[in-house]
This record gives sequence, C-alpha cells and structure tokens, in this order.
Amino acid sequence: WILFGCYHGQPATIWSPGILLYELLCGHLPFHTNEDIVRGQFFFPPRVGGFWFLLAECQCLLRWCLCMDPTDRPSLEELFEHSWL
Repeated sequence: WILFGCYHGQPATIWSPGILLYELLCGHLPFHTNEDIVRGQFFFPPRVGGFWFLLAECQCLLRWCLCMDPTDRPSLEELFEHSWL
C-alpha cells in the first residue's frame, strides 16, 4: 500500500479517533458488522426524554470523522477547530 502510494495516513488518523470518540460517548462501536463498515452505516442512540442523546454538533463531528471517502474527512487542524471541541 505504501510503496504504491495507496496508503492515506492522514485520513486514517482521523478515522481512528472518530471510532474511539463514538465508543466513548455511546458505549459501543459505531459499526456492528463488516457490511456496516463497507456501507458507512452507523446510527446514534435514540432520543431520551425528548432530547437527543448526543448534541447535533457532536453528531456532525462524528459523521465528518467517519466519512467513507477519506478525502471528505477533516484534517487534524480542522478537527481541533470544530465547534463541538
């Protein structure tokens, strides 16, 4: 991967904290099956007492970090400038 220029380290750097942040906030991994990972399909916990479990800004950040297309993920600088942080 690296020799052929197919490895994209920066986007992978963002994917990993996105997974960790999701698990820390929700209590479980965002993806349950390999098919979920391939499709980029994950869900946020349902509303509790009329309020979303996670703030919209937090959901936005997680979606951004876990974009299937690595070029759509934020840089580290953009990540640290996000309104939720």
